[in-house]
Amino acid sequence: MKKLQAEWQASGPVPRPETRAVWKRFRDACDRFFTRRNEDLAQRKEVWSVNQAKKEALCARAEELAESRDWDKAASELRRLQAEWKNVGPVRRTKSEALWQRFRAAADRFFDRYKRRDEIEIESRQADREALITELESLFPVEGAEPGADLLEKVRSLRTRWNQSTTAVRSGSDPLSGRFVNAMERLLTSFPEPFRGTELDIEASRQRMEKLVSRIELLVADADPKADTPQDLAARLREALASNTIGGRAGDEAKWRGMAEEVRQAQSSFARLVPVPGETGRQLNDRFHKACNRFFDQYRRKVPPQQTAPQPRGRPVGTR
Repeated sequence: MKKLQAEWQASGPVPRPETRAVWKRFRDACDRFFTRRNEDLAQRKEVWSVNQAKKEALCARAEELAESRDWDKAASELRRLQAEWKNVGPVRRTKSEALWQRFRAAADRFFDRYKRRDEIEIESRQADREALITELESLFPVEGAEPGADLLEKVRSLRTRWNQSTTAVRSGSDPLSGRFVNAMERLLTSFPEPFRGTELDIEASRQRMEKLVSRIELLVADADPKADTPQDLAARLREALASNTIGGRAGDEAKWRGMAEEVRQAQSSFARLVPVPGETGRQLNDRFHKACNRFFDQYRRKVPPQQTAPQPRGRPVGTR
C-alpha cells in the first residue's frame, strides 16, 4: 500500500473533472486498509500482552523452583511448566527472546542442581549443623558478664535442633559432633547454676550414666560364660535336656530378648544424657559401650536370628 501511495504521488495529472473522484476512490481504499490494519494490530497487542503476562508468571515460578530442594516434586512441576510454555502463544518480538532466556536460565539452574542433589544435600546438612554450633558458641561466657535469663531455653532449643539434624559424614567420626559436644561442655561447666536440677545438669547426668553403666555391666557379668565345674556341666546337661522339651528353648530365648530390649533402652537413655566433661565422662562412655558390645556378642551366640515368615500367595481369605 505504501508503494502504491508513492507511485500515486509520482504519477502525472488526470483530467480535472476526474481528479476528485479518482483521488477519493484511492484514498478511501487506503484508509480502509490502514483502519483494518490498526484494528488488527490493536487486537494482536492485546493478545501479546496476555501471553507476556502468562510467560512472566511461568518465569517467576521457574525462578522460585530453581533453588528448591524438594527435588522430585520440583522436577515434575518444572517439566509441566516447560510443556505449558510451548502452548502459550506469541509475544511482542522485542520481548520474546528475553523472556525465553529468563525461563530457560531458571530451568537450567534447577536441573544442574538436580544432578548434584546428593552433594547439595550433604553441603546443606553441613551448613545447618555448623550454624547451630556457631549459635551455641555465641553463648560462651564473656569475662565479667552474667548469663542471660533465657540461657537455659536457648541451650535446650539448640540441643533439640542438633539432635534432629542429620550428620553429613557417611562413615567415620564426625568432627562437627565433637565440636558441638565440646561447646556444650564448656557452656555447662562455665554456667552450671542455670542448669542445676534440669536435664542439662552435668552432675545429675554423671550419676545417671553410672547407674546405666552398672546395670549393663551387671547384665554382662550374668551373661558371660564361666569356667565349667562338674556341677556346672550337670546343670548344663539338664538345661540341654530341658531345651528339647516344649517351651524350654523358647523360654531361654525370650529371657535373652528381654535383656536385649533392656540394653537397647539403656543405650537410648544414655544417648539422651548431656556429656560429662573430662576424664570421668570418657571413662563412663568407654565402660558403657564396651559393656553393650560384650552383651550383644553373647546375645548373638545365644539367640539365632529371626527369619521372616514367607508371604502367602494369592488373595487373602475374606477379601473380595
